[in-house]
Amino acid sequence: MNTATNRPMSLSFSARGAGWAKARLHIGDDDFVFSISYIGAGINDLIERVYYLSPQLGHDDYDYNVMEYEDAEITSVVNGEEATRHWIDIPWKTMPLVWDGEPDTVCWILERPVNLDSDFDVSITLDVHQDVDGEFNYTVRYRDLCYAVAKAITDLIAEYGLIGVYESTWMTDINLRHFLKIKEIALDLQIKKAHDSEDTDVVHTSLEEELKLLLKPM
Repeated sequence: MNTATNRPMSLSFSARGAGWAKARLHIGDDDFVFSISYIGAGINDLIERVYYLSPQLGHDDYDYNVMEYEDAEITSVVNGEEATRHWIDIPWKTMPLVWDGEPDTVCWILERPVNLDSDFDVSITLDVHQDVDGEFNYTVRYRDLCYAVAKAITDLIAEYGLIGVYESTWMTDINLRHFLKIKEIALDLQIKKAHDSEDTDVVHTSLEEELKLLLKPM
């Protein structure tokens, strides 16, 4: 889709060895190539920010090193009637994510509305300092952002392997649980969960199903 509030976006990563990776980003009408050194933030730092933009993650709701949060009075329909509740720690803006290309840099800032919607517009600001300097602003749907990131990570680990990604880039390991959640959102599906018959706080998921999703081409 190519509208003012829902721009096309695609992303890919490649390993360059000895602590380096490269990102290729197409967003709106623009194309970027970013070099990423292991000395700063890496690929997983983008995964974490996309993951924590969602306000509906269950137990693993918050990370103050990744997100900024706000409190708000939110009205919703409960049993057919409107009810207003005070909510705390609603994610709305990511902490700056800087990919260091030594000396080139790009800083990502992602923002979302202060509400509990599961799909929403994400404002993306890229502060780019390389051959062309400037600040670039875009708006994409959250699910489209999840799709771009999930496809980039799926292709990356399919090409290099999990160990290969680390030994090539020296960057923080990919958080597979967060990655799978992003991929669930991107593909509009959900891994089945079963609760222990004796303790409903104990959850079972299928490793086979998780591995299938991990490897599912996009």
